[in-house]
Amino acid sequence: MKPHPDTVIRALGELSVEPGAAALIGDSARDIDAACAAGVACIGYANRPEKRGRLGGADLIIDDMRMIAATLAAAKPGPATAGCE
Repeated sequence: MKPHPDTVIRALGELSVEPGAAALIGDSARDIDAACAAGVACIGYANRPEKRGRLGGADLIIDDMRMIAATLAAAKPGPATAGCE
């Protein structure tokens, strides 16, 4: 259960993906915490304006799903938890 990273780590294992090559898109602080704990990049989705402040630990915060493809296409693989404190 979030924010424990087990679910994220298990998914990475099932997909044979290293944490540095993955990103989690979440709309809650628990999602961001789980991504950080798993060493995965985290993109906060502020689907409502009041959520932006709750997603402060994310590497990036977006408010439009159309931004996801462009963001992921521009991303470089590697350690991606800059927003995690």
